[in-house]
Amino acid sequence: MSFTIKYDANIQCLKSHFTGTMDVKQTKEFAGELAKHALEYNCHFLLNDLRDAVIDMTTFELYSMPMVVANEGMDRKWKRAILCKHDQLATLGFYENVAKDKGWNVKIFTDVEEALSWLNL
Repeated sequence: MSFTIKYDANIQCLKSHFTGTMDVKQTKEFAGELAKHALEYNCHFLLNDLRDAVIDMTTFELYSMPMVVANEGMDRKWKRAILCKHDQLATLGFYENVAKDKGWNVKIFTDVEEALSWLNL
């Protein structure tokens, strides 16, 4: 598992890329780092690229993710676009529905340009 997080000053957005197995432990670490960067740059627009991630979570763990990432410092008001591959749509679509039901501003995409457009960047 590895990830990068970079602030793109041109569009005022945090861009991240996650590679490898993404389970609850790695997601906590990733979310904590995203929160630190968001606060450091006062940035509330996030583009999370999970196309190289292997999601390894049960349905219950996915259902719990909004609370897990909140506990790591992420804010439900931040606008977050998540990029995924087509074969991840069902899993991450479930997460999107759960997160939206809990008041999170998150949407799943397979296209970078669509994600940036939704973020209004």
